[in-house]
Amino acid sequence: MKKIILFIALCGCVLNVFAQKKIRAKGDYTHLLTQFVFPTQIEDFKRVNIYSFDKRNENFGVVYEGNKTTVTLYIYPAGDGDENRLKNEYFFTLQSIANTTRNGIDATQQVIQYKGDYICNGINAAIKDEHSYNSLTLYECGRWFYKMRITSDNLDTLYLSEFKQKLLKQFEPSKLTALDPFDSQVRVHVAPGVVYSDSIFFGSVLFYTLEKVKWALDSIPENERASGFPSIHLGMHIAALKAFLSYQKEKCQTCTATAETKQMLSELQEIFDKGFLEEFIFDRHNMLLNLDNYIILEEDLDNYLKWKGNRAFLFDMQYELYSILVYI
Repeated sequence: MKKIILFIALCGCVLNVFAQKKIRAKGDYTHLLTQFVFPTQIEDFKRVNIYSFDKRNENFGVVYEGNKTTVTLYIYPAGDGDENRLKNEYFFTLQSIANTTRNGIDATQQVIQYKGDYICNGINAAIKDEHSYNSLTLYECGRWFYKMRITSDNLDTLYLSEFKQKLLKQFEPSKLTALDPFDSQVRVHVAPGVVYSDSIFFGSVLFYTLEKVKWALDSIPENERASGFPSIHLGMHIAALKAFLSYQKEKCQTCTATAETKQMLSELQEIFDKGFLEEFIFDRHNMLLNLDNYIILEEDLDNYLKWKGNRAFLFDMQYELYSILVYI
């Protein structure tokens, strides 16, 4: 888990507001495209609203209230399986929550999985203070996003957690994947700046990118790949960075590199030699990765952060898109 704080940026911006309409339903409401059935009541929670955010009713939300708590379930199209789409959507949503408060939000976040017939990767954020509890849960499910928002003045977090699990069993994310699963066909996009760079950097990025594809096929079950590109796994990024470092030695020893490429490779090699590769990747991905069988001790992470200090690395996985993989 990692705690983050987001603050609203006050500026003279014009926001696009999506029109929404209420859907009237007296009894159980069945969403035609997904066949999810939303009853008028779940335990002590009553259904109070159903909203549609587009003409085809693909993007919709259902609101339940009870026990000083509001639960909203959103289901909406996610498009092609861009390897960054889960985190992009998560941070976009988290920022929209932060935009409702002047004091920002203090969130404890973690990667999660729902395991049914299909495995859906997701991210959860818990936002708690002395007066209220809020949580955001987001899963990618093939062509769909599944999002759950809980806001509550009931501070019994065990009760809220148990109720959330009941909702997940009743409205399974994996059933959304089953509607239109990906078949692991990959489209590769390489940034123009990479294509026109020196041959060592271009080749290193290709090695890095194709290793992700290979790792996903070799290491991740088909029923997880069906939900989206499995980029939340630490092992994938370790294998990809090792491939990046290996290109020059294996394929291009006599090639000429720019000063920037030489510095980037030198930085990465130093990180590798000092034994900080896992910590570097974990840090650069906002600590939102599934560790799988890897172990990152708090002491090792602290040692890495002390060693890193204020330095800025040229190879920046957070803000530089060297390439993008998309399930289509």
